[in-house]
Amino acid sequence: ARYRRLPPARPAPAPLPQSPRSTNGACTNNALRVLSADDNLANQRVLRALLGAAGIESVFVSNGQEAIDAWRATPGDLILMDIQMPVMDGSEATKASREAERLEPRPKTPIIAVTANDDCEFDCRGAGMDAVVGKPISLAALAQAMDDVLARPPHEAPAFDADAQRA
Repeated sequence: ARYRRLPPARPAPAPLPQSPRSTNGACTNNALRVLSADDNLANQRVLRALLGAAGIESVFVSNGQEAIDAWRATPGDLILMDIQMPVMDGSEATKASREAERLEPRPKTPIIAVTANDDCEFDCRGAGMDAVVGKPISLAALAQAMDDVLARPPHEAPAFDADAQRA
């Protein structure tokens, strides 16, 4: 039997960022470096494929404590953080990294929550995350969030109106 190629169901998504944020100084080979923390291997595979196709160097860990350890050992340009993980969840890991940035001082690393919980944006932002992308992951949403957080100056807070989120 013959198979014909179906047209795409929606417009092609925006490409993922491919150049590093120079203000961080973490990249030496002009490749964007992303740390991804997610305990689900299927989610890791999806992110690995999306990031790899864009030429983005990525490191994967399975819990928040591993994320903190990897972030301390090898600074990167961006962190993709699942919320619900064993050992240390994404919110706790984000709070710990923000505290370390403040005390040491370290450059602010943008953190994007990647979560299936549609109602957690207020909590994620309160923990210090810069953006939230829902699961299942949309390439367009991920690309937009990455572009947004990487375009901000390193110490600029994300645009977020806590009062509007409570309403």
